[in-house]
Amino acid sequence: MLTRGSSEGSGFFYAFFKPQHLLVMMYILIFFLFLKLFVWIAQVLEQHFVPAYHPGIRPAPVPGLPQTPEAYLEVIRQMADGKDPPVIAQVSFFLNVKYYREASSNEAQCNAFTSILIRFLELGQLEMLLQNGYLLGIFQLSFYHLEFVRQVAELHLKSQAPEAQFNALLTHLFAKYPVPRVMDKAFLQSENKVRQRWYLDMAQGKNLRKSQGLPLKLSNRMVAHLEDVQEGFGILKAFRWAQARGLGASPVLATQLAEGPLGYNRFQNEAFWLAFLKFVVQQAPNAQEVNTMVQYLERVRLARPDFGFKGRSWDRLLEEANRWKALHGLSEIGDLWWSSLGLPTYEQQDEAGTQWFIVELTNQQDLFFEGRSMHHCVSEYAESCQMGESAIFSLRRQSPGLETPKSMATLEVDPGNNSIVETSAKANEPLDDTCKKHVKAWANLAQLSVAL
Repeated sequence: MLTRGSSEGSGFFYAFFKPQHLLVMMYILIFFLFLKLFVWIAQVLEQHFVPAYHPGIRPAPVPGLPQTPEAYLEVIRQMADGKDPPVIAQVSFFLNVKYYREASSNEAQCNAFTSILIRFLELGQLEMLLQNGYLLGIFQLSFYHLEFVRQVAELHLKSQAPEAQFNALLTHLFAKYPVPRVMDKAFLQSENKVRQRWYLDMAQGKNLRKSQGLPLKLSNRMVAHLEDVQEGFGILKAFRWAQARGLGASPVLATQLAEGPLGYNRFQNEAFWLAFLKFVVQQAPNAQEVNTMVQYLERVRLARPDFGFKGRSWDRLLEEANRWKALHGLSEIGDLWWSSLGLPTYEQQDEAGTQWFIVELTNQQDLFFEGRSMHHCVSEYAESCQMGESAIFSLRRQSPGLETPKSMATLEVDPGNNSIVETSAKANEPLDDTCKKHVKAWANLAQLSVAL
């Protein structure tokens, strides 16, 4: 029995464990080992690469890697210094973190945004990515990814200057036809899809004059002058400059008009100011006198809505303006002017339709009126501004239905260290939360440090 049992047992084992069966089992074991290895590799790739190509999916934090925009910027700086460059896909993800909250609901836009960042990293062009204003520009143009006319991967850059690189990016992605460079600022300023549409219309060969939302009527001649706008102008100042040039003003006179009160008045009561511009060009006055006249006429217009220029002479009107200056003590404050810092402009509209914007004050009379309106001593900063030691900005609110904006806060910027060193509400009171919000938003856009 034992012998038979042993013999039967050996036969059973041999029947089920023949050499070919062992080979199959070995293959199955190898398959499971490879499957486990594949799963492990997939997990690693998901941690490091998936965020770059699927930025709509927010992964769990990866230990030991940057988790904040600030930490990301430090990684980029290290890359710029040639220190331990990380994988491109990782870096693009951490840059994307900065805009996750806004962009995660639009995966296609996120992918367009990320692909542009990756292309700049591939080209070794990191300087532009270190500047928040240009990051905002890339983020905003990615909204229009369906209107790209060329592939991001085909982008090549000839200049090292961030401004030129951003212009090359916009031209590559959108431009079938030339667009004046000043229009690039539609994407570099606070979000304004109306102005971005102006850029896209011109890039597609459409006539800017027919674009929606233009604040003034432009002639073809005025549009052509946009090509010649000096650096540092925002779009609205550029429109005012081109308007004056199109009416026949000299470049010097057009610059004075654009840098003065007419460059800040948001194109309110444009019929009146268009009549004034035609009057100015015909009279060919001294450029320095123009803005005194503008400030005088702003108050005359409010008191006499039917005021017109027909039959008037420049000299007689200037006498009236000078008497007004003397009456209000303006003759004693001088007439100093200084150059703009050229910082990005800021404009936002809240849910109630109120416009918030920040303007730079570039002359002594603007400081005087700001100080009078706000009941503080900012008018004493004129000499510091002229010497380049300070720059003064005004946060203003334009409520629906009101003709003139209201100053809400005065800001002093130190040009030497790019920081907002002082803020003041009316009567030197601290800023309220709404004003703080707008100041911080502008500081981020203009890359200024600020402590509020």
